[in-house]
Amino acid sequence: MFAVFTLTFNCFLCTLIVFFVMKQITNFILLKSLAVTLLSLELGLVFYVILDVNVLTNIVRQDGDADVLGYYYNIENRQTDDSAYESVFDNNVVIFDLDGSRSRADIARIIHGIEDFSPAAVVLDVIFPDVSDNDVTSDSLLAETVARFDNIYTAVRINGDTVDRSFFSEGGKGRIKEGLVNHITKYRPYEILEDDTIPYICFAVAGIEGEADEARLMNFLDKDFTVFSLVTEFSREDVEGKIILIGDLNDGRDAHDMPFRIDGGWRVPGIRLLAHSCSTTLSGRWIIVCPQYAGWIVASVFTFLFLVFCYRLDEVERLHSSIRSLIVASVRIILIVLLLLGGFIMFSRYDIIVSPLYGILSLTLTGFASAILEVCNFILNKFIPLERKR
Repeated sequence: MFAVFTLTFNCFLCTLIVFFVMKQITNFILLKSLAVTLLSLELGLVFYVILDVNVLTNIVRQDGDADVLGYYYNIENRQTDDSAYESVFDNNVVIFDLDGSRSRADIARIIHGIEDFSPAAVVLDVIFPDVSDNDVTSDSLLAETVARFDNIYTAVRINGDTVDRSFFSEGGKGRIKEGLVNHITKYRPYEILEDDTIPYICFAVAGIEGEADEARLMNFLDKDFTVFSLVTEFSREDVEGKIILIGDLNDGRDAHDMPFRIDGGWRVPGIRLLAHSCSTTLSGRWIIVCPQYAGWIVASVFTFLFLVFCYRLDEVERLHSSIRSLIVASVRIILIVLLLLGGFIMFSRYDIIVSPLYGILSLTLTGFASAILEVCNFILNKFIPLERKR
């Protein structure tokens, strides 16, 4: 509430300053355009907070709502039957699909087969919470296999204030390596739970450490990954030097509703999201979010140029008022479309997000700002007469 009051007060103060100054400079188009631009930006900021329209600029949270980033992803990650659709093939990440199998002996055997061909890392995106009562041999075989190889990472998951681990886990203190498989969207190498520092698996396999960076986001542009089943034959070329993910693509318990399409769908298996995360950390191709002031700078430039154009247009005496209104409305629409298009090009080609919302708001509110100026100018002329220059 305090923020809303502060913004409203700033808007009121800005209006008074603008109009007292404009009382002397009404004939200077550039200064008048600057004054209306400032007021439009102030109004945009007030509306941004009061109406909570900032839903459009919230960066994608875990299973979050639609936003500018989601809007761009929905354009880029089109359905596979769209002629404009393209996906990127990442040969560095390979998925082995359990396809519903829960045989721990089969999983142990596939790990041995993969390790024969020297992968860079093997990630078990499965948590085995309990020892089986009727198949102790399989439990022992799996535990021994995981402990045998030093490039295997086992999944752990933060669940409230606790950490879910497999039955063979050593709590991250022994030979067996662990990593978080909780779905993340930002550059966040680890979590700290009490005295336990647990890395995210996608960062651990890439050897990345350091502090979190809110401005770097996981890249969910549609990608294809090689997928094998437990019974599919594979060769050294398929796995050597690569990140191998073992999990279930059809496990409904590990699926996430995303605000944009991935692989043609909205509900995405956890292991596919993990593949995208590993692909991002390995390639270093992050989505970079520009600070808010970058969006306001773009908004200021677009709004100022638009207002200069409008005031210049007002000076054309032979132009009919209806034609003038049509031209102004058309230019405003074109500029808004250019903002959206420019933002999408920055995203799709350069992996940069500059929110166009501020520009859209300020361009839309120029008429409102101009109306406020006229009202204030009338009040100033009526009740606060100032000496005019002759």
